[in-house]
Amino acid sequence: MKFKSLAIYTLMINVLLLASCNEKKADEKPNNKVDLTNDFSNKRMVPLIDNCKTEQTLSCLQNTISELILAEAKSKMISLKNDTLQVGILIKADGSTSIKKNESSNSLLKKVSFNVLNSLPPIEPAYTEFQKKYVSYSFSWFIIIQNDEIINRLEE
Repeated sequence: MKFKSLAIYTLMINVLLLASCNEKKADEKPNNKVDLTNDFSNKRMVPLIDNCKTEQTLSCLQNTISELILAEAKSKMISLKNDTLQVGILIKADGSTSIKKNESSNSLLKKVSFNVLNSLPPIEPAYTEFQKKYVSYSFSWFIIIQNDEIINRLEE
């Protein structure tokens, strides 16, 4: 009889503990969902940077980034006579960016480009109407500079 009572009490305690462990507090969020607080206005398949709100094209985005790199090189008094830079970036669905390519035979230009790409102004990610969500977008291009001027600005 004592053994039965002890077994029943043990079973009841285990059930109570299991029930309390399975309860979720009202303010807890499930671990598998990401809380995105960014409210983006861009509804185009091309990422959007502030400078391109009136011309939402990939060429505007690339030219803006190219100009930022050139402006930074000029501010550092780096003379660029005949240089080529290959740039590649990934703009993630959350708006964060990462460098995918940063290549040049000019080590100073490469360093300037790296610094600019790591401190880009906010870029809104691409949006796909088909999936009704923001998506990651990766692209690369060449910047050709002669006598401190970009000679291959992109056009749509």
